[in-house]
Amino acid sequence: MYRLADFEAIKTYLSGSELDSINFNMSLEIMYNTLERLLNVSVERFVPVRNIRIRDKPWISNTIKYLIREKKKMWLQYRRSNDNEHYSQYRAVCNKLKTAIRSSKSSYEMNLATKSSKEFFKYINKTLTSKVRTLRLRSADGDVLTLPSAIADSFAIEFEHNYVSEPPGALPSLCPNTRSINNIHTVIFTEPEVLRVLQSFKLDSCPGPDGFHPILLNKCASVLAKPIAAIMQQSLSVGSVPNVWRSATVIPVYKKGDKLNPANFRPISLTSLLCRSMEKIISQQLTEFCVNNNILKPNQHGFLPGRSTISNLLECLNKWTKAVDNNQPIDIVYLDFKKAFDRVPIRRLLLKLEHYGVRGDLLRWIAEFLQNRTFTVKILTEHSQATPVLSGVPQGSVLGPILFNIYVSDLASLFNCPSALFADDTKIFTNPLENPDGLSNDLKLVEDWCDKWLLSTNEAKCTVLHIGSNNPHKSYYLNGIELQSVKQQRDLGVIISSDLKWGSHIGAVVKKVNSLRYLVAISFKNIYPALLERIYKSYVRPIFDYAAPVWNPYFAGDIHVLEQAQRRFTKLSPALKHLPYEQRLTALHLSSLTARRIRGDLIETYKILHGHYTCHLSLFVLSTNLHLRGHNLKLVRERFYKLCRQHFLTNRIPNLWNTLPDDVIAASSLNAFKNRLDAHFSNSF
Repeated sequence: MYRLADFEAIKTYLSGSELDSINFNMSLEIMYNTLERLLNVSVERFVPVRNIRIRDKPWISNTIKYLIREKKKMWLQYRRSNDNEHYSQYRAVCNKLKTAIRSSKSSYEMNLATKSSKEFFKYINKTLTSKVRTLRLRSADGDVLTLPSAIADSFAIEFEHNYVSEPPGALPSLCPNTRSINNIHTVIFTEPEVLRVLQSFKLDSCPGPDGFHPILLNKCASVLAKPIAAIMQQSLSVGSVPNVWRSATVIPVYKKGDKLNPANFRPISLTSLLCRSMEKIISQQLTEFCVNNNILKPNQHGFLPGRSTISNLLECLNKWTKAVDNNQPIDIVYLDFKKAFDRVPIRRLLLKLEHYGVRGDLLRWIAEFLQNRTFTVKILTEHSQATPVLSGVPQGSVLGPILFNIYVSDLASLFNCPSALFADDTKIFTNPLENPDGLSNDLKLVEDWCDKWLLSTNEAKCTVLHIGSNNPHKSYYLNGIELQSVKQQRDLGVIISSDLKWGSHIGAVVKKVNSLRYLVAISFKNIYPALLERIYKSYVRPIFDYAAPVWNPYFAGDIHVLEQAQRRFTKLSPALKHLPYEQRLTALHLSSLTARRIRGDLIETYKILHGHYTCHLSLFVLSTNLHLRGHNLKLVRERFYKLCRQHFLTNRIPNLWNTLPDDVIAASSLNAFKNRLDAHFSNSF
């Protein structure tokens, strides 16, 4: 609807309205109500209302509609007369209709590669998902619910169970030595900063409970930035939050397991876009403050700039492969917390925020933002009853991740053994021969920490991975329950095996790609090269590329299995099916997976050496020999004894990195490095 709006007329109307009269002499309620009223009036005046019929099958043309009507007409004639001639006419129309549909659909799919990203992904996602779209859920009584209103209420009851009530009384104490002497007590909301945030909204984002659409905020940002900045500053100064900012529309997102079980869904909150804008500005400054003051430790990699799942895995595997290369065993304990984001106690969170330097107006605003919240679950057009939120940080909010990281920051520094975290995904590890009681002692610290800060572990999902041929396979206990020992563990999307080989992960990758290939094959009858290229680069290549510098294969069999999966996928286009593999890659503008992984390794090396990671990821050893030809970032390979260390990033990449030209290494940015690297490879082969 908003795409039809006259945004210039809306901006002119808003500029001439009392929008500019919004100032700090007004109360926050009057300021917000004025903005809300003017936006609603502008939409009513300048946004035409149209009933747009959304076609499930966009290839249906007027000719096809005519043939459908003719088919029905011929069928009625045949039923009345029961004449063979009329039946022959009916069959002729059926054949024409079938041919027209096939031709129109084929033509639409041929042009799909040139469509806009939204139209392309909408069609592909709908085509590749399950055709069974009946919404069902199992209630607590075992009945299968089909009504959207009943399903919404069932989800609301399930999500309400995730919250916990914080007991009254005195709060636990924090170590005085960790109290921050620096503080962040306010945030300044400038008009340019608010303008930048409003213009960064994706136009297809969902509006929040207030109904403000991202297209409206994006297109009218130049007019709205100043009054919205004033509203944000007033909200922070008086420590108050508009009521609509406290409510959230929750969308259940399936995780895994039984799709009829509401416990297998994650609640994602859709909040007000204006509130999200304010959160984004606060989150940026709060994150910068926490990183600069070492509140968020280097072993926390989740939701922080310059850190990622790859930095987490590379840092850990660097230590694990070194230990195995030195014939030392490693025991890894993977911890799982129950509904961690939803169960953060608000009073205890505010205590930690104040302790670490979040004080004054900012702390008061965060307290108002977190308390007295409600949510409703939306299923299709039905909503559940408003349900109070007793604890936690809203999943789907902008501030939620950084607030959670602050809450578990003392857990990240609690362990005596090495550890790595990605938000609540925690692993601790040690050499069980040199430090036999290390993990057991740390697990006791975890128990005490959970009792003190009211988070609980899910012992059934906590596991132990024993690495090394001389590993004593010790047993570990958490809350009196023995942790399960596993041969392999999915760690941030990568399957880690006890022998540090990648066969299991590669098998999972190939299985996922083959499943996708099957869906594409049965969904598209005549897939054209341009469409196949776009599908491959959008859906398949990210599967092969994810964390490839971590799990890069070195056995010929594993390399062949991966390449074979890509080889089969490129045969889906009939126009390319009979060409040799290398020619298919050229036609689709692809490279072999081996070359792709080499490129990924070099990009990761550039990021590490040029400080793109903020967690002090020190993996490589620079050469001290200044008389070598070439660039001055030469790398030195280490001595190794085991395959896992020989083929780790630090040892497999130096020879190739050292041969790169000076102009490639000296690239001033990551994008420049990628462009120069691609040009270098294209000239080399």
